[in-house]
Amino acid sequence: MASGPAMRTPEPEYVVLVADAPQQAFERHLRGVNSALSAPARWAFVATNLGYWAIAVRTLAAHSVPSAAVLDCLSTLCASPIFEGVLLLLMAIVSTYFHGAQCRLLPPLYCEPDGLHAPRWVRLMCRCDVVCALSLLGVSLLCFGPWHTCVWIAAPALLFLIGRTAKRRAAYHAYALAHGLWHVLSAAAVWQILFNPGAPPVPFGSAIHA
Repeated sequence: MASGPAMRTPEPEYVVLVADAPQQAFERHLRGVNSALSAPARWAFVATNLGYWAIAVRTLAAHSVPSAAVLDCLSTLCASPIFEGVLLLLMAIVSTYFHGAQCRLLPPLYCEPDGLHAPRWVRLMCRCDVVCALSLLGVSLLCFGPWHTCVWIAAPALLFLIGRTAKRRAAYHAYALAHGLWHVLSAAAVWQILFNPGAPPVPFGSAIHA
């Protein structure tokens, strides 16, 4: 009778270990980024988010946005600089905040081991960063069309994937370079998507209606 419970006791420990593995991997990458990159490199990495702030301010200051909504009912919303600008501003805030916490910059804000910026909270901010990026992509597909969006975002997306692979392989310098370029080029792509609706030309002679 005693052998039954003794055999089952490792099972909860194994389940907890497996369930917590993603968090452990995330914390390992946090330590890796901070140990591999110098303080100036970490500041430079976070500064690559400035493009999001610039395009957000530019959009909010615009009179209108030349959209090409795939549904007529979205035309007014998609052409609103307030709608597009607020989305971009949210993206800028979340991305800058997450990567600042990731890089442990400004100790009063980002280096509380058991407080607001504990590793589990930083991981939650990472998820929010991903949600913001995917939401912005979805809005772009609906407001500016799949062709116009995908052509501009393809190269930045490739850099994002390269950076993700580099981080998984603990190549943190390569991760910072590729992901930083993702920030810069994706901001440039958003600029083109928003304010250059006629380029690149749509194939097969179709037209983009501004």
